[in-house]
Amino acid sequence: MGHESSGCTRDVSPWQPTRLLDIGRSKDEICKIVLRPQNASQTRTYITLSYRWDAKKQPRLLSSNIDDLLRGWAIRTLPKTFRDTIVVARALGVRYLWIDALCIIQDSHEDWERESACMGLVYSNGLCNIAASASDGPDGGLFRNRIAESIRPGCVRAKPLHDTRSQTFNIIDTLYTERQLRHTAFFKRGWVFQERMLAPRVIYFAEEQVFWECHQELKCEAFPTGIPFAGSFKALLPELLTNLLTWSRGKCVPCTVFRQWNRVVQGYSDSHFTFITDKLPAFMGIANYFKPFIHADYAFGMWNAGLEKQMGFSVESPVMKRSRDHRAPSWSWASLDGPVLFTNLLSEVIPKTFMHIKFEQDGFSQGQLHLQGVLTHVTYSHARSKRNSTVILENGINLDIILLRDHLGIIFSKGTKLTLLAFESSRNPSPYLNCLVLEPILCALPMTNYRRIGFASVFQKEELNSELLEPEKFHSLGVIFTDSSASSEVSRLSSLIII
Repeated sequence: MGHESSGCTRDVSPWQPTRLLDIGRSKDEICKIVLRPQNASQTRTYITLSYRWDAKKQPRLLSSNIDDLLRGWAIRTLPKTFRDTIVVARALGVRYLWIDALCIIQDSHEDWERESACMGLVYSNGLCNIAASASDGPDGGLFRNRIAESIRPGCVRAKPLHDTRSQTFNIIDTLYTERQLRHTAFFKRGWVFQERMLAPRVIYFAEEQVFWECHQELKCEAFPTGIPFAGSFKALLPELLTNLLTWSRGKCVPCTVFRQWNRVVQGYSDSHFTFITDKLPAFMGIANYFKPFIHADYAFGMWNAGLEKQMGFSVESPVMKRSRDHRAPSWSWASLDGPVLFTNLLSEVIPKTFMHIKFEQDGFSQGQLHLQGVLTHVTYSHARSKRNSTVILENGINLDIILLRDHLGIIFSKGTKLTLLAFESSRNPSPYLNCLVLEPILCALPMTNYRRIGFASVFQKEELNSELLEPEKFHSLGVIFTDSSASSEVSRLSSLIII
């Protein structure tokens, strides 16, 4: 990648994928699947491939043809993207590839479940990742015909103000990298997010030139020493990992960790999927990467440590209705389709919390969040703008709030009853509370079941007399996540379950 750095080097790991594609030597015309060595000391250096799928036009490893692939397939029969990747791997002196379509048995649910859970290890332990970022399928290939001079940055000589000497300046399109990489359909693919983030190095074969990225820098043919105005998104990973390590040693403020974790989630939430049920599996590699450092349970895209710091999300562009695949409970960002935005993570969140999530045994999506908190019941009055609304408190006072719904199927009409659960507060620059917007769905004494339907921000007004807006009550009690009322301190709070 052009530099030596402790942030971009790693110890050789003994971990190996279950299967790899052996592409042989430079003149070999056959490739074959090889299984993980029985001797753990026998490690194979391999490269991974990221590309856009087309299940109808590409070979796949199936239960019916696995013996054929173990014996060997002719390389000329593979799609162009696969063949080009073999050319790159051989040029780099690497004999083994990991390609999902050929290394996971595609018609075996058991094999897919087992192997998809190891995706993070697959990509993080590879030498590098080859990204077919300009191709719309496996036949698109890596290489493009182009005029090399066309990618050179323009140069001008000019004399800066108050300087007697002329200097050479590069003319830079600051949005070029966005168009070539981040705004492409390839970058929006959900599985690609963890592939490019976890791989120690990524080589992108874009439409006009080759880019390469490590955990510190993003470079390209036109700017081999570093692209101006283009930071590496992968740099977020070692930064977050450093904070996780210091936090696990008791030396880091937890809000710093979750501010960065939420940045990762926010970036991932804008991903697209052929099968929306892949939304959580395609993020599992990142979660598994951090789990040893967080020392907490992970479920539905969230950690049970610092959960209150992960609840403050709103939907940027709500879709028509909540997904019917029930992949996650309503209190998780993973239950929603489309990008989410997190609130100002510099706000003060009450640290005196603990939580317990109860999982029913009859279904993955039955996660129940038991808690006590400050609830306020309001009646919707009218919208003042796209984001701002007026609600009426139980004492008859009008309250102006920012009210954001989770999907377009939720209709706030005059007279609609809403429940607000305060979970996050800030005193600066002006006092406000962030709240979940809830709707009751079932009554199971002594607690009521709710579903999250939106997000609200309430700005404090001194003349209002409401429990919701009493900052001292919220600052002294906060939100307590539990499955029982364990102390007299929570007696003033409402008990509820969010599902």
